[in-house]
Amino acid sequence: NIASHAGMDEEKQLRLAAEAERKTVEARQREAARRDRALLETFTSVKQIEQSRDRKVSIATDAISALTPRQKSAQSRLTSLQSEARNFTARNQAVPPVLTSNINAANSDLQETNKLITAKQQEIRQIRAQADNDIKRYRDLTAPRPVSASGGR
Repeated sequence: NIASHAGMDEEKQLRLAAEAERKTVEARQREAARRDRALLETFTSVKQIEQSRDRKVSIATDAISALTPRQKSAQSRLTSLQSEARNFTARNQAVPPVLTSNINAANSDLQETNKLITAKQQEIRQIRAQADNDIKRYRDLTAPRPVSASGGR
């Protein structure tokens, strides 16, 4: 009796797992259909997808261009401050706390700017990859379908 009860529990668990898997597959299919509709409603040609990609890449590239002078300034400031600190050390003098604080601030600014630039570079890679995927899917969705031998039915 206990063995048959355990078998029923296992069978019920298998049914529940199969049902959960079926629901997951259906949800993925609905999401894919939604994305396909959105793609077809948003763009009427591959050229439009390319133009959208190029606009987005341009915006991110402009952001990098705007950050580059800040990056160079922070690097220059940090190099200058570190040189000043080395002069104190070479004279066997303690580096003033305000100089140490300024070095830390310049270093933080440089690191933050580098992070922002790296994030924008990653964003550009993602924009391009998404556009490549969208172009491929758009072509798949808009490709002429062959007529079957049964007269298209």
